[in-house]
Amino acid sequence: MAGEEPWRMAGEVLNTYIIVEQGDKVLFIDKHAAHERLNFDRMKAEGYQPMVQALLEPVVFTPPAEEGAALLAQLPLLGRFGFEAEDFGGGALMNQGIHGVDLVRYLMGPADSIYALSGTLVRDIEVEDTLTAVVAWHCGAQGVIQASVGDYPGFPRRIELNGESGTIILEEDRIVKWEVAGDSAYHIYEQEPAPEVRSHSEAGAIDPSGHVAQLRNFIDAVRGEGTLLVDEAEGRKALALVLAAYRSAAEGKPVVL
Repeated sequence: MAGEEPWRMAGEVLNTYIIVEQGDKVLFIDKHAAHERLNFDRMKAEGYQPMVQALLEPVVFTPPAEEGAALLAQLPLLGRFGFEAEDFGGGALMNQGIHGVDLVRYLMGPADSIYALSGTLVRDIEVEDTLTAVVAWHCGAQGVIQASVGDYPGFPRRIELNGESGTIILEEDRIVKWEVAGDSAYHIYEQEPAPEVRSHSEAGAIDPSGHVAQLRNFIDAVRGEGTLLVDEAEGRKALALVLAAYRSAAEGKPVVL
């Protein structure tokens, strides 16, 4: 190559690295990596199109803001080498709303499709602070999921089940309304007095007992002393719904699950 500084091979170590002297520099070249690069350059020159095998479940990670912006700016280049990536958010719905999504998914069963809108409307953060989604459940019902960290003064997690034969409303882990036609077996006032809940507005007030119980169950399962109450298959169900909501908001159209 014209203008290339002269070099010479000085030796090899560990049957892996080639030692090269070039001017006042000493280079260590991994010959296996160099061989792969030569093959790659040859295939690229021949117009080779890499085969793409999509994962059954996407790999989700959260890079630093600058790295994430650089990654999103190079999506076409990544696609040329067989990698597909997209911004799935990670704000109000993924962080604060995931437990509500998990519970409503458990109660309603699978969803057929979801259409979502999201935005950063109030907070100065890098992800959404508000998301609203319309869900078509496989059972035939329709539902709305709302997640926000911009409402004052903050409100407890609330799930409403409304139908032609009754209404059930939960706030956090407590049933606050049970009116089902012909069903007098459940008496709301027989519940224990509701403890004061401030976790929706004060992060320091979050009750850790649920997390402790889940970690204890996981440790017991690893030790062979029990089985997982929520395995990876169950955990993915809520995640798939959240990711579909982010994808719908990004593409501006419904996503079929």
